[in-house]
Amino acid sequence: MTDHRDTLVAFDLDDTLYKECDYVASGHRYVARTLARRLRVPADDLLRVVDGDSTGRHPFDALYDYIDHRVPVSEMVALYRAHIPFITLPPVTARCLERLAADGYTLALITDGRHTGQWNKIRALALERYIDGRLISVSADVGADKNDRLPWERMAELTPGCTRRWYVGDNPRKDFHHPNLMGWNTVMLRDDGRNILTQHVDLPADYHARYVIDTLAELPSLIAGA
Repeated sequence: MTDHRDTLVAFDLDDTLYKECDYVASGHRYVARTLARRLRVPADDLLRVVDGDSTGRHPFDALYDYIDHRVPVSEMVALYRAHIPFITLPPVTARCLERLAADGYTLALITDGRHTGQWNKIRALALERYIDGRLISVSADVGADKNDRLPWERMAELTPGCTRRWYVGDNPRKDFHHPNLMGWNTVMLRDDGRNILTQHVDLPADYHARYVIDTLAELPSLIAGA
């Protein structure tokens, strides 16, 4: 087996390794069911509110009105942010990570978000099967998000033996600018229609990824052949 430990492959989390809309749906269901137990009302009724409001309001605002203001929106948000999500790693993602790990690449994660929420996702997806916990970077823990150079510099310091570096993400607003400037190879996973944020944005060239793929199944061959 070829040893690729000198090559770092770092990933974004949300809408790259799994679909963030699945996390959002999990959180909404958790809040609705928690309030249903507390208020002794049918959970299906509250689920219909968070899933089906067509007025453009935030689902928690709609739920707040439906339950006659008995639980504040701030508490719903706190429940959502702290919940253990019911999400799973898509098979294509698992196969990609398994292939890269088997081929000896150094794997990492660089993600933005709150400590509890991001780590709940990481653990629900069992990402530490593939990625050393020391190479998991969450912006709340680092003290800077991906709009800053710090997360990339810190990851480089943690992997001094890596002479080639890749970053795989989905958001051209912040995923590729700094790694591009630092000489990393960058890869954008194309939106399949379910991403939270659009990829169609007008940005300078150094904000765009060097490569674009439609599925993570393409990634191992791309890296091996570059």
